Amino acid sequence: MVQLHDTAKVYPNLLRRNLILTVMSLALVAVVGMMASLMVAVPDIATDLGATESQLLWIVNAYGITFAGLLLMAGALGDRYGRKAMLIAGLLLFGISSAAVLAVDHIGVIIAMRAIAGVGAAAVMPMTLSIITRVFPPEERARAVGVWSGVTVGGALIGLLTAGGLLEAFSWRSVFVFNVALTAITVAASVIIPGRDRDGGEQVDVGGGLLSVLAVASAVFGMIEGSQQGWGSARVVPRSYSPR
Repeated sequence: MVQLHDTAKVYPNLLRRNLILTVMSLALVAVVGMMASLMVAVPDIATDLGATESQLLWIVNAYGITFAGLLLMAGALGDRYGRKAMLIAGLLLFGISSAAVLAVDHIGVIIAMRAIAGVGAAAVMPMTLSIITRVFPPEERARAVGVWSGVTVGGALIGLLTAGGLLEAFSWRSVFVFNVALTAITVAASVIIPGRDRDGGEQVDVGGGLLSVLAVASAVFGMIEGSQQGWGSARVVPRSYSPR
């Protein structure tokens, strides 16, 4: 059952539109909440794994680096190759990399998995907004985008509260269990999203996306390692630019 609002565009019916909005909200809570929830778990991670301050900062920030650096490129890829396909690929990458953390104790591997989860999150977040604007007619779009914006802000709070509750009874890995479960539910529910929805056409600036990640990573590296190795260190400031 569909509703026809104009001669050029056919939209899903009201029930399906609202279900899609709910699924997109769940996806947002997963990827936005992960960024906030791990901050609550940092003390437990330090105790359990014996991580240094620098390693803890990388565990927290590796996710944000790839997430922020790849958002624009992921949005362009979704427009070109299909929003639903990009959303599901991002959720799977996010869920699998989060699940991998449950099986490892090596800090370097955990940091790598966090970075990979950020790649998945970068694919998910712009697709949620793009799908919402495609399935809602113009007269309902402002309300739907308002809900999306509220969940984006509230997702961090949900992540913090959920992590706090889980850590009262379980280990820090329970935070990842929650996100894996939420991701699995979202992937299963994504069957209701319309499948064929892409624009094609424009070339995707892969080089620009990778440079964005490099720029963000370089800035974060300087802030994290500068306090450990010295702000004039050759690893933090290229030697040719080091203060004399």
